[in-house]
Amino acid sequence: RDSYNTYSSSQREITSMTVQIIQIALKDADQWLSNNKTFAIADYGSSEGKNSTIVIKPLLQAIRSLSPTIPITVTHTDLPSNDFSSLFKTVLFSEDSYWKRDENIFVYATGISFYEQIFPPSSIHFGFST
Repeated sequence: RDSYNTYSSSQREITSMTVQIIQIALKDADQWLSNNKTFAIADYGSSEGKNSTIVIKPLLQAIRSLSPTIPITVTHTDLPSNDFSSLFKTVLFSEDSYWKRDENIFVYATGISFYEQIFPPSSIHFGFST
């Protein structure tokens, strides 16, 4: 358990470099956010979640700076054999948690490979894989 979180520091370093790109991408999204009722995030291949939080935390900050109250869904996807128990412990209860900071965030997970269609067309607003 937690082996991916423990041994994926190089992936975390690369992922942390993308934070500025995310903020730039969402800089002018306020008009778009005001026309939608929710904002849907997909984390493709989430594993145990530690690397995901590096992307999600600044993404949520950028969204909240533009739209403080829009409901946000975050769906973590991975293979059925993934350790989803460790994923939820990371996402919901760890010091890296993004969920406990905002009560208008809704967290989901699915055990479907990202090689399959997981979501309906045009339903995800921001998708990533770490």
